Amino acid sequence: MPRSRTLRPRLVALVALAALTLAAACGSDPEPTATVASTAPAADAGTPFGADEPDAPDAPDEPTEPDTGGEPADPLDACTLLTADDAAEALGDEVEPGPVQEAEECEWTTADDRTVQVALISDDVDLWREAHAAYEPVEGLGDEAYYGPVFDDVSFLVDGQIYEVDVELRGDGDGEEVAIALAEVVLARV
Repeated sequence: MPRSRTLRPRLVALVALAALTLAAACGSDPEPTATVASTAPAADAGTPFGADEPDAPDAPDEPTEPDTGGEPADPLDACTLLTADDAAEALGDEVEPGPVQEAEECEWTTADDRTVQVALISDDVDLWREAHAAYEPVEGLGDEAYYGPVFDDVSFLVDGQIYEVDVELRGDGDGEEVAIALAEVVLARV
């Protein structure tokens, strides 16, 4: 029992602190209408504000992105860079989606646990280079590429984005050859 008496004041203090923080966060966003109204041009005294103005286009309901001069790029999705068909062809067997099926990483597995995985890596490029210093360079794949023989993975860079393809063949085939071939498929879809 002495322990619960010690924890109760701490718990009450923690709850009170959380409530104060929440209250401060909710009440800190003042309405800017006074500033906007004071900077608006004066309307003609004889007509309601804006009555004589030409029809202006309606403002969009949602904020718009700044125009960068071209089509906006769709966010990358690892599951579109390699498909189940690509994985099945590379592994020579039917595949099922693995436990990871997200925009940043996708995996496929055969019944005997051979796998193919593709990932979008968000590391700093200099850190990525440092981490792959002992890997074997792969020529002609993106801006820069490396093969890791321990895990049969190919990691490559294209326009500042890092991609990685991992294969696990469980002794059934040439992991380097398969990983590089799949990395070339990814590169063609980037």
